[in-house]
Amino acid sequence: METRIVVELGAEGGTATVFASTRGSKDLFWREISEMSYELPDEEDIPAHTSRSEPTESFLEALPRYWWMLYPITVDPALTEALRVEYRRRSSTEPEIAHVALSRAWRQVLGWTQDGSGDV
Repeated sequence: METRIVVELGAEGGTATVFASTRGSKDLFWREISEMSYELPDEEDIPAHTSRSEPTESFLEALPRYWWMLYPITVDPALTEALRVEYRRRSSTEPEIAHVALSRAWRQVLGWTQDGSGDV
């Protein structure tokens, strides 16, 4: 069973990564959150904490609750359209998503042009 990264999101102090693996004819998705503690003065001593969600057959359920507020690093091209639809849905109901820097980053990763034309 091969495991692959389908979405990687960055935030200050950590990452959220959604993995997938195929079992039979179904994909299973789960998320791992890696966080760093910056309480210690020496970087070498910074402990990392990782948590893992239960596997699910729904890619969107595996995303962190506020995924759209995190910085997109990687998105599997096979899942881009589903993420576009969900991002569009979220941006119409969540005013915080309009933050310029996040919006620009998501537009780039999802293949939208700066002026909003293109593959929207």
